Amino acid sequence: MSQTAENFHEGAPTERIPASGLIAYALPMAGFSAATATLTLYLLKYSVDVLLVPPAAMGTIFMFARLWDAVTDPVVGQWSDRTSTRWGRRRPWMVAASVPILITLVMIWSPPAELHGWLLVGWMTVGLLLYETAQTAFVVPYGALGMEITDDHHERTRLFGWRQMIGAPGFLLGLGFVFVMRTAEEPREVARVLAIAGGLLVAATALFAAWRIRERDDFSGRGGANLWGAMLDVLRNRHARLLFIVYGIESFAAGSIGVMVPFIMDDVLGRYDLQEVLIAFYAVPQFLFIPIWIHLSKRIGKKTLWMWGMAAMIPGYGGIIWGAEGGPVLVIVLVTILAGGIGIASVVVPSIKADIIDFDELQTGERKEGAYTAAWNFIRKAGAGLAIGGSGLLLQWSGYDGEAEVQTQTVKNTILLIGGGLPAIGYTIGMILFSRFSFNELEHADVLAELQRKRAEGS
Repeated sequence: MSQTAENFHEGAPTERIPASGLIAYALPMAGFSAATATLTLYLLKYSVDVLLVPPAAMGTIFMFARLWDAVTDPVVGQWSDRTSTRWGRRRPWMVAASVPILITLVMIWSPPAELHGWLLVGWMTVGLLLYETAQTAFVVPYGALGMEITDDHHERTRLFGWRQMIGAPGFLLGLGFVFVMRTAEEPREVARVLAIAGGLLVAATALFAAWRIRERDDFSGRGGANLWGAMLDVLRNRHARLLFIVYGIESFAAGSIGVMVPFIMDDVLGRYDLQEVLIAFYAVPQFLFIPIWIHLSKRIGKKTLWMWGMAAMIPGYGGIIWGAEGGPVLVIVLVTILAGGIGIASVVVPSIKADIIDFDELQTGERKEGAYTAAWNFIRKAGAGLAIGGSGLLLQWSGYDGEAEVQTQTVKNTILLIGGGLPAIGYTIGMILFSRFSFNELEHADVLAELQRKRAEGS
């Protein structure tokens, strides 16, 4: 029997999730994708070229903000695991974080015009730290909630596939924000207006999801007793250790590509006008191919599909180094190849992580979706933060000048190395390591059967 929207909200774990339930959970990704795309694709460039913050200073700010974000993730994850209210353990966090996200987005995109030098650096530092704190308070419980909605091996892939599909239009909206800002005659004023609009979208979609989704009562308050114990349990999970190592390497390697796109298009190719076209070819295939990835995941397995994705990303990233010589069309083709691999990862990897959490419950008797989501985010953000910080430092070292019309060849080569070479190396190492991953559908089925037996005995 198909699951109804009503019993979805009651938290039935194994039935097919209806479209209304998928949309309710996935909708916040539209808002967050818009905000994240704008920040990732343009804030460094905007800060350096419009606000005139030195690239090394801005790169360092990004690095510390991401590292701070990574440190707060485990705290929020463990707290949300242990939260027990009549509204659930995840939704109160989602509601509380929505308005602060709006305020801090406006803060970082619209610093007072009279601020210069170290005062401006200080404002941007505080703004980014506050923003990362607010978004952590939403993203970690929100991600953990997705792990709890269903136990089914393949329904999880379907759920996260829908999340990615709904996130894709949000990404394109963020891309539109970037275009409007970079072509505006008054970019600071336009940035302020768009920050308000984007913040309202994030807050509205977050509140809608918190209102529509109901949590599973049987998971309430079942997190680890303390932060360090929960984190140690994550590390003790042999399947999680390998997955996190692979993801950490890839996060560090690929963390710079987003911030490097404007530099590649403007300073290397001299076609800044095509930036949005390139990124559209990056985003749209991710949206279009998701039904295929969901189907293939069921046919060939999650591990094999992700291996395919990494295999596609290696030549895609590596080719950017020499592809720049072929002009923007060749770079766009390479980015389209990348889109397929990244689309696979965004659908399959969260589903694998959810399966691993079931294995942890069998070992510990606890449900630590928050701790696992926090550990996952810690690795992703720390890797990306180090990569972005390193990108700023390398740009400074290479002699990048935000006011120069033409950059030196050393600067151009550095941009291509950061945006193409490092990710290619990272995904090569990641694919080799992930070939050792062994937790498949059959083992997961055995884990679920044992969990159902233990839950029945406990009831």
